[in-house]
Amino acid sequence: MAKSSSKSKTVVIKGGRALEYDERGELVGVRALAQAGAAQAGVDLEALRALDALEYNRALEREFVRLLSAMCDAAGPAGVPVRSARAECAYRLGISTETVKRYVEKWCYSLSGPFVVVDGAIRRREK
Repeated sequence: MAKSSSKSKTVVIKGGRALEYDERGELVGVRALAQAGAAQAGVDLEALRALDALEYNRALEREFVRLLSAMCDAAGPAGVPVRSARAECAYRLGISTETVKRYVEKWCYSLSGPFVVVDGAIRRREK
């Protein structure tokens, strides 16, 4: 069981569900993690890593895609060098560069992925 608190609610992860309690300790909501997503449920990734490895990997991959999208938007048409993207994503997400390498291969080299590698730089795929 992991807890994450904010000003008005506490989220407890138990049995693959995010249980939300108000400041009085009363249950105000229950969401399945697969539907809610870890970031939306207010759960930190380290707590999720210990509780549910599959949901942790899903949440981590979603965070990778969000981070890479933001990096591509900031870089503009020049794109983000693959090596820099791997290092920055690994650092910010707290994972190995080899894990990021697998994510890059999945999201950038697949024909239907949202990103593409051109001349050593990751860019958003044109629609």
